[in-house]
Amino acid sequence: APSIPPLIHLIGRAPRAASCSCCESHPVDRPCLLGDCAACTLYGGVQGMVDVALSPFADSVPDAFLTSQRLPMPALHGAILALAWVLVGSAMRLYNPRLTRGDALAAATACLITWLGSVFLILGGL
Repeated sequence: APSIPPLIHLIGRAPRAASCSCCESHPVDRPCLLGDCAACTLYGGVQGMVDVALSPFADSVPDAFLTSQRLPMPALHGAILALAWVLVGSAMRLYNPRLTRGDALAAATACLITWLGSVFLILGGL
């Protein structure tokens, strides 16, 4: 007859739970993520400053520009870009330190994938 193992061996063992990839925690390169947010938000601010600086020229020579209108709320545009970029990068787990702190080709590939994904996300929302 098969022997039943003593219950003492079962004490301290955690029951196995089904693995759920959306619930698992993954390492995140926080400085890289925050840097991406800052760069995209700064982009919006720079766009606003360039619009202000060039608006007198655009008003006087409108044929030199495709449009003489300023970008409305450029800081908001930068924040939306940052949100889309970080959402795509996080969803694809591209802020993993193995990608961002390792091989330059892996980091460039992760950046390219994030950029393409955020472009599709933003253009899909238009």
